[in-house]
Amino acid sequence: MTDRQPPRLRLPYPVALGVAWVSEALARAHLLQDPIATLAGVRMARNRMYFSSDKARRELGYESGPAWRGIEDAIAWFRAEGYLPD
Repeated sequence: MTDRQPPRLRLPYPVALGVAWVSEALARAHLLQDPIATLAGVRMARNRMYFSSDKARRELGYESGPAWRGIEDAIAWFRAEGYLPD
């Protein structure tokens, strides 16, 4: 949907954690505007996360839309905020 290639480099967790640590340190020292990777992001990426809307459906009558629509909305937001090129 973004017309971009996925990352080709896959780093082992300890290496990614080290990159995030150094990246955050450089950003704190104002040598980088933003960290390339964050410790929180690397730690979260290690875990598989699953979500369910069953409770919201059951208790609130919530009806979710198709996943592709949520992905399109997220991409539009990232573009509008300057995180993705047009």
